[in-house]
Amino acid sequence: IRGLIGFGFPLLIAIGFSGWYNLVRFGSLLDDGHRLNAADHLSPTPWVGLLGMFISPGKGLLWYCPLLLLAAFALPAFFRSNARACVLAVTVSLLSMIPYAFVNDWYGGSAWGPRFFLPVLPLLCLSLLELPTLVSQSTVRKIVAGSIIAASIAIQVGGQFVSYPDRLRMAQKLGYGSDIFWNLRHSPLLDHIGTLATYISHPAWATHPVPKTQTYDVWWLNLWRIDGAPPQLTMIAGLTVGILAMFACCFLVRLAIQFERTHNN
Repeated sequence: IRGLIGFGFPLLIAIGFSGWYNLVRFGSLLDDGHRLNAADHLSPTPWVGLLGMFISPGKGLLWYCPLLLLAAFALPAFFRSNARACVLAVTVSLLSMIPYAFVNDWYGGSAWGPRFFLPVLPLLCLSLLELPTLVSQSTVRKIVAGSIIAASIAIQVGGQFVSYPDRLRMAQKLGYGSDIFWNLRHSPLLDHIGTLATYISHPAWATHPVPKTQTYDVWWLNLWRIDGAPPQLTMIAGLTVGILAMFACCFLVRLAIQFERTHNN
């Protein structure tokens, strides 16, 4: 009981603060400002939202985060090594899905992937802690795991470098905005990756403002193109981000090499 109280007390504080905020701003404890939003309207077909959050090509977790395939593969080993953490992570993740499966806006509106599931993705990926041990002794497993990781990175790069709202508005204008969830041909994933390839083949487009052309949508680049900041500041910001990313990659590679040496010894 003491552990349950310790676990639930921060949640009660958050719920209390949220209720107070709703009361002050919207006049009711249960009014969060979304009365006219689809997220506050129950769906007659909750199974559509449930399947959509997992497998739909336009919003499915398995499409937007292929790492979950590796997480599922590592889940039994994670359960054997830390059963309590495994049960807690899976339970919290599954329970957080229930409220959104029953509303019309199960897909999270104009966002990259299933927006409502973003807070629990770290919990779903906890089992990846066991992945190095599972793949270290098999070349085939290393190749498969490396391919899935590379695909996951490419998907996120497409989501970060290409303006999702601009592409969504274009889909609505062309008449297939409501078809992006279940039609693979109109999935934002393929659209963004293809658009990113076009950007790379036309590097001069990077100098044009985002609202006026299809080009990279990066905050440090927009400082110059839209906000009028000096180009030197843009270059410094971009180089800083690139250097930090390079150091992070080198650190991860070094840790992986150390782990493999330790495991082999």
